[in-house]
Amino acid sequence: MKEIEIAVQWWLDQMKGRSGDSDIDMHFILAMRGNIAPLTEEQMNAFKTSLTRLLSEHLKRQNYCSLSTDYGPADTLQDACLEAKINDASSRLPMKTLMSIRRGKVSVGCGYGAKAIPLYEVDQTES
Repeated sequence: MKEIEIAVQWWLDQMKGRSGDSDIDMHFILAMRGNIAPLTEEQMNAFKTSLTRLLSEHLKRQNYCSLSTDYGPADTLQDACLEAKINDASSRLPMKTLMSIRRGKVSVGCGYGAKAIPLYEVDQTES
């Protein structure tokens, strides 16, 4: 499912320190990231596999899913981090972030009260 691929890749990019546009003070985040060890390839692969599986399971039951952080990952995102043995995810992920995933659309608001920006959107008029 294209939506899951896009969502998982966005979170992987955040883990690797490649953040997109954000209202968050990136100087603070980059300073924090400078004090933590890089993730291993094994951790990154485990995170990708785990988050993909968890999102697939969730979206089979419902047509909507959200992933979020406050000062650290929550719910499904936290489960994927724990399964991948990433114990310092709150230092790697943007704070106050909400991603919405549904068939045909993925959007994310990065930062407190940030407006959601579409990462992927199928034009429904094309069908």
